Amino acid sequence: MKEQIMAQLRGTRAADLMKGTAAADDISGLAGNDSLHGYGGNDDLEGGDGNDYLDGGTGHDELEGGAGDDTLIGGAGHDDLEGGAGRDLFIYGSGRDTIDDFSIWDDEIKLDASLRIESFAELMGKARIVDDGDDVLFDFGNGNTLLLEDTSLNALRAEHFGFKASEGPINGPTQDNDRYVGTAGNDTLLGGDGNDDLEGGAGNDRLDGGGGRNELEGGAGADTFVFSKGITEIEDFKPGTDRVVISKSLGASNFSEMMAMARSIDGGDDVRIDFGGAALTFDDTTLSQLKSSDFFFI
Repeated sequence: MKEQIMAQLRGTRAADLMKGTAAADDISGLAGNDSLHGYGGNDDLEGGDGNDYLDGGTGHDELEGGAGDDTLIGGAGHDDLEGGAGRDLFIYGSGRDTIDDFSIWDDEIKLDASLRIESFAELMGKARIVDDGDDVLFDFGNGNTLLLEDTSLNALRAEHFGFKASEGPINGPTQDNDRYVGTAGNDTLLGGDGNDDLEGGAGNDRLDGGGGRNELEGGAGADTFVFSKGITEIEDFKPGTDRVVISKSLGASNFSEMMAMARSIDGGDDVRIDFGGAALTFDDTTLSQLKSSDFFFI
C-alpha cells in the first residue's frame, strides 16, 4: 500500500524554498535555483531546472535534481538519488543510498566525517564490484552502504570524492593523491607525498600539501599554509590575514632571500617562487602584495 502523501508542493520559475513535514511529502521545485527539504517521512523531491539543493532528511527518500548543478543529500534512511544533467554533488553520511546516474566526468561525492574515511585509498578498501560488474558498492559497516549504479570501479579516481574532515589533524597516506575538505572549525589538513587537493573551509585552518603537486584553498578565516617541498599552488591567499610558513631547507631563511627567487607570471596576475626543485605559486596575487609580516621561516 502506497504511503499517504501529507504535503504536495509545487514551486515557481523563481528560486523557491520549500519545506515538507514529518510525513511523506511530494515536493517539486520546477525552474529556478530551489532549496527543497523533506524532513521526516518517505519523501519525493524533484528539483527541476536550475542549481537546486535537495535534502531528504530522515526516511526512505527519492531525490531527483534535474538539469543544473545540484546538491543532493539523502540523509538518514534508504535513499535513491539521481542528479540529472549538470555537475552534481552528492553528500553521503549514513543509510543505504543509491546513486542512479553518477558521472565520472562531472559529479562529485562528499563523505561525512562520521564515516572516518580520510583518503581515497582508505575508501577503495570499502569498495567491491556487484551486479556482475555493473555497479560499485561501498560498505561502511553497521548497515551503511552507498551503491553507484552503472559505474566501473576502475573508472573511479580521487578527484571524484571529497572527505569532510573532523576537527583536528587529518593525515594523508604518503603516496596517495588525496582530497581533504575541512569543516566550519579550525582544521589541520596534511597531504603527504601525493598530488593533493586541500580545502580548509571556514575557520582558521592549517594546510600542508607535503610533496607532490598540490592545490591549497584555505577558505574563510585566517589560514596558515606550510611549505617545505613539492610544487604547491595557493588558490586564495589573503595578504594581511593568512600566513605562510617556509622551511629554511629550501634555501631562503628570510623574506628578502625568498623574494629574490620570486617573479610575476600569467601577465602579472600570479606570483611564483622557485626554490630549485620546489616551487610555490600564489594565485591572483601581485609581488607588491606580499609582505614580510605574512611569512615565517623555520
